[in-house]
Amino acid sequence: MLTPPRQPSVVEIFQAELVKGLLQDPNEKPKVPSLVEFFNKTTTFKAEWWQEWIANRLQRLLVEKGQRILLHAMPQAGKSILVSNRFPAYVLGCDPLHRIRLACYGQEHAEHFSRDLLSLMQDDVYKECFPNPQCRLPRVNRVEEWSTVARVALRDAQPSFKPLGLGSGFTGLGVDCLPAGTLVETEDGPVDIRDLHLMAEKPRVWACDIYSGKPDLRSIVASREVQAEALVEVRTEGGRRLRCTPDHRVFVQGVGYLPASELTVGAPLVGYLHHPDSLESVEACAAGPVAVYDLQVAEHCNFYASGLLVHNCLIIDDPYKNAEEAHSEVINGIIWRWWTDVVKPRLRPETNVVVCFHRWCQDDFAGKLEQDGDWEKIRFPALCDGGEDDPTFVEGIRKEGESLSPSRYPVDFLVREYKDRNPESWYSLYQGTPIAPGGNWFQVDRILPYDTIPEGLVIYQGWDLAFTQKSYSDYTACVTIGVDEDANAYILHVLRERWTPAQVKQGVLDMAKAWKPAVIGIESQGWQSQVFKDVVSEGLFPFLECKVKNRDKQLRAQLLRTRIETGKVLANKSAPWWSAFQEELLAFPLGKHDDQVDAAVWALTVAGLETEWAIL
Repeated sequence: MLTPPRQPSVVEIFQAELVKGLLQDPNEKPKVPSLVEFFNKTTTFKAEWWQEWIANRLQRLLVEKGQRILLHAMPQAGKSILVSNRFPAYVLGCDPLHRIRLACYGQEHAEHFSRDLLSLMQDDVYKECFPNPQCRLPRVNRVEEWSTVARVALRDAQPSFKPLGLGSGFTGLGVDCLPAGTLVETEDGPVDIRDLHLMAEKPRVWACDIYSGKPDLRSIVASREVQAEALVEVRTEGGRRLRCTPDHRVFVQGVGYLPASELTVGAPLVGYLHHPDSLESVEACAAGPVAVYDLQVAEHCNFYASGLLVHNCLIIDDPYKNAEEAHSEVINGIIWRWWTDVVKPRLRPETNVVVCFHRWCQDDFAGKLEQDGDWEKIRFPALCDGGEDDPTFVEGIRKEGESLSPSRYPVDFLVREYKDRNPESWYSLYQGTPIAPGGNWFQVDRILPYDTIPEGLVIYQGWDLAFTQKSYSDYTACVTIGVDEDANAYILHVLRERWTPAQVKQGVLDMAKAWKPAVIGIESQGWQSQVFKDVVSEGLFPFLECKVKNRDKQLRAQLLRTRIETGKVLANKSAPWWSAFQEELLAFPLGKHDDQVDAAVWALTVAGLETEWAIL
């Protein structure tokens, strides 16, 4: 196996831009170890090269700002211990004034990392690695949030580390609370929220499992008092009156939690013990400093205030308990609203964000972030699949089919895992490339491999056109095939781009010149017809205008499906385009895109292997 290429060393990084407190002089060696060295000193195993790759990428965040990173690796591979455990401790050792928020699928899971970090940072090995006394911790720390002594000295109410359940608010970044006089439903009856905050032994409060609608008694795990500058009053058709800060979130049936100021008349709210109610109005009712109170409620992360179901203020716990919930439009909507309405507006331009993910479906949280653009996607699939987002393939470390961690997870083990799981689970958790539920309409494993292109093939091309460069739109796709004398179709090349109209025309001509096909089929519907006319006017290549007779995409794709099932399709599975082509085949017909499938069918059609569609 090749020696993995090295990223810039920690010395080179720190020399490029000094990090506060690390160097006295640009020519000195760093006072602290690299993240890889710190990882190896504080774990019982040595980082594998791909973990070193991640560590070096994270290391650069000490001098880079405004980075957005999406990171995938298979379960139990050691990604979390590096990213969610060692990296926060390392950052605080280098910069004791840094602030870190760690959001996991549930508050309990996030607090597990918090406990581990507290233990690690109080260990003698940590103190040896980071001699700066400013990164030490006070004698007493709360797992819910804690700070270095340097951060405590600032007295700005901003903790160094805060564990969060995915979907929670960011404590201290905005006010999200209720005033004294607000009655909270408890096991002992209604109690003023101020009194609950002051009680040493707090009663359980009535909460609600928003997924089942079942009311439940849950414990108060924390509370606080802060000052707010404004209050609004929420009035309902059922006569309920709730005073709260404008950004306090209220549960809306079928939508999720919305800030009180964004509620609209008629919005379906949830009353005590899940009785239905609806919004009558929201009006400003107070201005100036006023004491307000905030509760953290275990598990369901909500409670009934003034008879209405409201958000926990800090946490929505465990949004992805399983794959079924990950496919839920309601739950995904809640998480996405948390990101767009709560987190994103509070991020400064220089803030770095790292999202470690297991993909459950194409439209889950990580999928939406990827579509949103400006994210650096880094994917370490369990078995190399030739993806351009896999550094092991791009940098020549792995060939297709090789394991990410051969000593821990050999290929035969991963193959058994694949056979024991459904395809959706395997591709989501192990490969980071989810396919739609009910996928595998194409039997992709029946596509035969080839290494070299045979002589004597007749070349054909098929095009599916789209005119836009927007990240969420369809692609322009071209599939080039070669057909031998036995009617076997060799997939020679697949192109997929988001182009402007001018780029589409030039791309069609460039691909024709590159492959010199006998026939080129271009789907021509409405606005696509102009491109067809433009390329035909060049008079250089044999173009055929293709029109769809049947709008059922599965019926249209039957030609490709049949030929795959009968072993008449071959592909170069080490080609850089194979991963995206395979992913689309696996997701069909429920995937987001089918451009490559359509282009492949047009190529087979103009090759004379199909008579169902009209070719004019």
